[in-house]
Amino acid sequence: MAEVYCVERTYECGCVGEKTKFWIEAKRTPKKVGRTAKTSIRKQQNNKLAAIRQLARVLNANFQNGDCMLGLDYAPSGMAKLVALAEKKCPKFSHLSSEEQDSILFAIAEHEAVLCLRRVSGAMKKRGLGLKYVIITSDRDGGTGERKRIHHHLVVNRESVPFFSKKWEKMGSVDWEFFAGQKDFYPVAEYYLRQVRHIPNAKQYICSRNLLRPQPQDRILDGNAELIVPAGGTLLFRQVSTNDHETLFASEYIRYLLPKKGQYIMSEYQ
Repeated sequence: MAEVYCVERTYECGCVGEKTKFWIEAKRTPKKVGRTAKTSIRKQQNNKLAAIRQLARVLNANFQNGDCMLGLDYAPSGMAKLVALAEKKCPKFSHLSSEEQDSILFAIAEHEAVLCLRRVSGAMKKRGLGLKYVIITSDRDGGTGERKRIHHHLVVNRESVPFFSKKWEKMGSVDWEFFAGQKDFYPVAEYYLRQVRHIPNAKQYICSRNLLRPQPQDRILDGNAELIVPAGGTLLFRQVSTNDHETLFASEYIRYLLPKKGQYIMSEYQ
């Protein structure tokens, strides 16, 4: 059997920490995490679950209780504008299949949302404010996968809400809900990405450039010890994955509230 070594990857995002344990095959154990380990870890990220975790890290690192979950919907007049833009872009639009029409409308709706973000950002800059956002465009039901009217989900900083109400009024309605008592944004990320249409090589969400991108810390582990939550932390989730052939070299993942940080952020907004 090929020699293996174990890598522990750790993230700290806001008040939430994550640890993942990977087993890597190698001819010999390196002194530090090298190209082989990084390549193997990247392969682990090419799935839907990894995308949810990645989005949750961004949300946990950049937003907190008091910020906002916001939705942009299209009124009948807004949908009519999307169709008019589609017909201008593609003169044969009305003769296309419903699937082809949906794809064109989806791309145009994404562009309209980006234009709205630019208008909001510009208006906020004039007031000395900055816009932070993550946006997800959806036309599917997260539970059934059935087609729904196109809409946009956003997580934004609290100061931006009044600006969206003004800049989106010609397209449709704006709904919002302020976060309160939110310990971990993973459920929000999961809810959003389950509604995303699968488009090969396309981004599932768009982030503003001013967001923090959490970076991992990697280290080589000795042995096969269970991942441990730091002293004072609170375990939120643990998952152990094995295959049919090797139960000894199990991969493991834990998510937890960091010591003190979680308590501080929670109490500040309660």
